[in-house]
Amino acid sequence: MDLSRPRCRHWRELVLLELENKPDIWANASSVVEYMDPVAAICYTNATNVNWYVEYTQVSSNDRMTISPDLKTLIIHRVSRYDKTLQCETESIPEFPWRSKPLSLSVDYGPDNVQLRTSHSILNGILSAEIGSQVHMECNAISRPSPKYHWTHNGSLLSLSGAKIILPSLAWEQMGRYRCIVENPMTQLAMYREFQIQVHRSDHSHVVNRGFYISGAKVVWLIVITVLSSVYLCGILIYMLISHLSTRRQRGT
Repeated sequence: MDLSRPRCRHWRELVLLELENKPDIWANASSVVEYMDPVAAICYTNATNVNWYVEYTQVSSNDRMTISPDLKTLIIHRVSRYDKTLQCETESIPEFPWRSKPLSLSVDYGPDNVQLRTSHSILNGILSAEIGSQVHMECNAISRPSPKYHWTHNGSLLSLSGAKIILPSLAWEQMGRYRCIVENPMTQLAMYREFQIQVHRSDHSHVVNRGFYISGAKVVWLIVITVLSSVYLCGILIYMLISHLSTRRQRGT
């Protein structure tokens, strides 16, 4: 064996790629109002390939949001209630993406979908109820934060601030138009629902019959009798006047 012969060594080249750290994300606001406030988010990374996620769904530039040319800034021009979570993702090595921690936004919205629930059915804005019956009224709306409730009766503000009203025993003075106003102090928006409480038809007929009521035919007969009576009285007066004048003339002669 010739030891002086040089050995042939085969080297494999090993390429080491430095892994990027997880990207950091920052936004210029954490609390915004839906459709009123914009928000800008920045992804802090040295990577050149950056993806953006809103509510864990990858997004691209559109009419509501813009991604900068260097891919490191996301601007949402009109934030919605469905934009509560933002993330950016880098991919220095294919198949090995790094995603930032979720950045949460507090989005105020509403009130929307104001609904009115009552113990009696409402038809064409009219709630029919019997005098003395118990009436429940409740307003509901979709809103963040929870809305404030105001009630009016015939245009006058009631001293009630809750979503519910209970009339234990409906009285005549409680009839009329009610309005439930739902207000969000953060969005400075308000919506309302209104209806009118009227006496039930059976009650109404009962009350009217207890008073003075004359049917149409009787009204006609009453008018005829009144006219005939007037004519009769006029005839008597004229007869008496003529008789009186005749008597005076006879005495004069």
